[in-house]
Amino acid sequence: MCVCFLVGIGGGAVIFIHLFSSSGWPQRVAGPSFTTTKPKNEDVTGSYLIKGTASQLDLNADGTFQAANYPLWKASATGNWALVTPGITYPNPGAAAEPFWAIKLTATDGKVETLELTGNAAPYGLVRLDAEADEGAMFSFEKKK
Repeated sequence: MCVCFLVGIGGGAVIFIHLFSSSGWPQRVAGPSFTTTKPKNEDVTGSYLIKGTASQLDLNADGTFQAANYPLWKASATGNWALVTPGITYPNPGAAAEPFWAIKLTATDGKVETLELTGNAAPYGLVRLDAEADEGAMFSFEKKK
């Protein structure tokens, strides 16, 4: 995978930055603090909400999920979830790359979605970054207390 950026450095000068992952993994260079230590299943199970919406995601201890008004599918869904490492992140400038953890949702109708885990300890958050959308659209779930 190749990630390219054009960065203005003042005076009209622009630097072209090219990132390449020889491992084939997607790379996350900036954004939320992704979870780099594998969380326990019991620390991620529960209900998550998108603030100000009617969207709710329930991750059950038996590995199933229910999603109500899920924004990307524009519907409700059920299926299975699993902890996965979909890519690498650089937690700090100059730091070594580390795998980050995410929740992979596989709906009964075959749709698949990955939500990155955020935070260093429970309660974790979930975030969905859309690099292909205008201005890198993002939505995040917070764990219901």
